[in-house]
Amino acid sequence: MQGLKAVLKQHLKRKGIDSHAVDRFVKDVWSICRNDPTGDLQSINAHLQLLGWPRHAANAAIIELVAAIYERHRTGQPSEGGLL
Repeated sequence: MQGLKAVLKQHLKRKGIDSHAVDRFVKDVWSICRNDPTGDLQSINAHLQLLGWPRHAANAAIIELVAAIYERHRTGQPSEGGLL
């Protein structure tokens, strides 16, 4: 079974985002969601675009993956390398 980060990399690759930028993308998405927990997908993408990410970089599956990655990080569960 693939790790969450590997699945996220595949999703982001389809969006034109380099795999080396995954950690930064996750941090940016998490920061946006933490600062505006009521934000919808359109709002999240607007914030991401202001940070230099491609338009419509996130979708519902990507947001769920980011949340799962951060939950694992928060609870100290092992991940497949890096911060995440």
